[in-house]
Amino acid sequence: MITFVELNGFRQFDHLRIDRLAQVNVLVGQNGSGKSTLMEAILLWAAEGNPVPLIGLQTQRGSGQSVNVRDGGGVTAASLGLTRAVFPKFKNAGTSTVVAAREGSEPKRLTISAKEPREAIEIDDTAKASRPERDLTFAFGPHDSDKRHRKTSLLVQLHPTGVRITPSSPGVPARPTLFLHPMGAAAGPQESERFGSALRQQKEKQIVEGLKLFDARIRDLVWLPRNGGYFAVAINGGERVPFGVFGGGANRLLQLLLGVVECENSLLLIDEFESGFHHSIMQAAFEALISLAEQCKTQLVLSTHSEEALQKLACAIENRQASEKLCLIQLLKDGQGVVRSWVSTGERAMSTIKLGLEVR
Repeated sequence: MITFVELNGFRQFDHLRIDRLAQVNVLVGQNGSGKSTLMEAILLWAAEGNPVPLIGLQTQRGSGQSVNVRDGGGVTAASLGLTRAVFPKFKNAGTSTVVAAREGSEPKRLTISAKEPREAIEIDDTAKASRPERDLTFAFGPHDSDKRHRKTSLLVQLHPTGVRITPSSPGVPARPTLFLHPMGAAAGPQESERFGSALRQQKEKQIVEGLKLFDARIRDLVWLPRNGGYFAVAINGGERVPFGVFGGGANRLLQLLLGVVECENSLLLIDEFESGFHHSIMQAAFEALISLAEQCKTQLVLSTHSEEALQKLACAIENRQASEKLCLIQLLKDGQGVVRSWVSTGERAMSTIKLGLEVR
């Protein structure tokens, strides 16, 4: 479990440090206060400087222009948003650091640096265009020494037809870490792979128990590859029906539960964690999420703009007698655009939520 995180020069943050992180961490604050920035910084740190998860996130959000990332012959979608995800302006060089530590381990530092773009060059015989090429370097290692840092380099090229980002030695995260966006779907190749992981870890029963929120008669869950692939459930041991018939809220809960299992003994980040849930099932859905996270020892980092979601989460935690596992992080932006944090944990965090915290 990550115990603290510190950002320096990362996007809008000159400096931000969050101490006392817990198993369930909730970020609140107005738009532009840096909730997503903080979550993406944690994602990059947890991936040990491998930028591929952030590339995937930017693509999922539709940020920037679509491009190709070529890594060992494979091609995946990415976007210009990768560079903007770290540096405020594409034309600027800079250095950003993210420092954090897992429980019982020494702090590790991620340093992201970029060189100035080169001059404009001729694209073809008929036109000239600005084509900055910049080298991005992600260095990850002990906080107190640069000697043992592993580095990943990227060449970012911008030209009229798009962007090409070429990684070298991208590395592989030591532990799986996911960032689930509210637009994500719960039926696709990634979710089928996560379900396979849940089967191998013998966590299928726990997932099915959570899904009984939508129909108590659900007995099992399977992935059927035909027609593009979909999840199906058996009702009272009878014929299987597509799980999608239970609606978007059911699909969202399944996505979150599969994410928790995939990130066992690691970290799961969920943007707008209440997305897709009707207020009548929020508390039960959050209880299912927290229960499975406790079993899998998965640390959660959640963001929200919903006071109702916060209230339902507090009730879910109270029912599980787990208030000591809650950390509430409020990001406050002043008139000069400087963001500061206010952190409370345990019973103090519960009391703050119950008193009606302003989260918009």
